[in-house]
Amino acid sequence: MSATGRGSQRHPDDYYRTPAWCVRALARRFVIGSVLDPAAGDGAIMEHFPRSKGIELDPDRALASGSFCGDALAFNWDHRGDVVMNPPYSMAEAFIRHALSEPGVTRVFALLRLNFLGSQK
Repeated sequence: MSATGRGSQRHPDDYYRTPAWCVRALARRFVIGSVLDPAAGDGAIMEHFPRSKGIELDPDRALASGSFCGDALAFNWDHRGDVVMNPPYSMAEAFIRHALSEPGVTRVFALLRLNFLGSQK
């Protein structure tokens, strides 16, 4: 959850750790059951949901978070429950579309900057 061009250097694969305050606020507001985070990073979202699993592209972060290592957009997730994610901004639309196409997904929570809603698509 970072803005580009705001004085900090952009990470090559758009990885920015999800702030704990943001996930706690989401967890307090919604009753969330089984969770899949398809852009798990180091597991910051999964830490807040006991019944969670993740998919992470980077092997080191996948190992650190206990996630499956792979490209989340390259296969069906076979997940029944909610998706909670902080996807790479450059690929956020693809992650959201993929989540919405999965038959077992009940709700999709994508943690994005508000100006994402102002895009053309």
